[in-house]
Amino acid sequence: MRSRAIADTACRNGIETTIIGPKLHYSNEHDRTRFAEWIEYPEKGVDGWEDWTRLLTRVAQSKGVRHAIIDDYRVPSAQQLVLREHGLRILHQYDASAPPSFAANLAVNASPAESAARHAKQLLRHDVDFLNGPRFAVIREAFAATAVRPIERPVRRILVTFGGGDDRGGIGFSIGSLAPALRLRPDIRLVVMTSAQNPNVSAIKSLIEGQGLSNVDIELDHPDVPALMASCDLAVMAGGTSVYEAAFCGLPMILIAIASNQEGQCKGWDGLRAARYLGNIQELRERHLLSCTLSLLDDRDARMNMARAGRDNVDLKGATRLLEALFERELGFEVIQ
Repeated sequence: MRSRAIADTACRNGIETTIIGPKLHYSNEHDRTRFAEWIEYPEKGVDGWEDWTRLLTRVAQSKGVRHAIIDDYRVPSAQQLVLREHGLRILHQYDASAPPSFAANLAVNASPAESAARHAKQLLRHDVDFLNGPRFAVIREAFAATAVRPIERPVRRILVTFGGGDDRGGIGFSIGSLAPALRLRPDIRLVVMTSAQNPNVSAIKSLIEGQGLSNVDIELDHPDVPALMASCDLAVMAGGTSVYEAAFCGLPMILIAIASNQEGQCKGWDGLRAARYLGNIQELRERHLLSCTLSLLDDRDARMNMARAGRDNVDLKGATRLLEALFERELGFEVIQ
């Protein structure tokens, strides 16, 4: 989704993009126009990162490409140096929980907890520039049409989402934790957003049925995520990329990390006062989530401050800022809202 959002912005500015890697079955009808070409990374015939680098440089040379975005945490720094030696200007999205030795021209992580100073001793090239903070978060253009609701609104719908893949038990934990509140407050609905790719969907449905909860909706592969997210008033979620979208929608957030690379981001949003971070799911107790949620239900001022802090830190120009840094020029792209 991040690659698509960047490609959409590139297209608006006359920049042609090619995507290399994902299987073709992930593509949709819109990808035919947003990408000049979709090159599937072959399962056979490519052995290790050296072959991956040769594939990328071969494609770049054949297309006259001089700029590349690496949206894969695993790419070794040594291979990034090789790409630079072939004349490519590289932007790399890195994992803050396991930072590499930095070799790309541009190192990107939108977490509010990240900064260049944290990695000063890990530079393989002196000219690495860091692009850190929510200003560089890539938000899908579909959110531009999202109606911003009043931040003082009461809580009637609580969003629960832990990404589109394996939620690692986060959804079941949240439903079990909040069940007492849902029984006491039938006017509040829990909106569970996930995808059919989540291996825990059957268990989640069984849990909802077993709890006898009539005010829980499960949304699988919802066709309009921005509208669904904006229709909610509070969010319980993991510390993934959806946090930026929730912040843009002005949702007060309760964050639970389901992976180590989410912990720094969760702490960063807590530090901005846009969220309350409860901890890693492995160490959390149901009463902690229930207590935090009940507290926010009764504290309109706290919700307003959290919503305001989220919207103050995220806009729709992150992709533009990344492309401007990569191409070293202003694109002049304006978001129409």
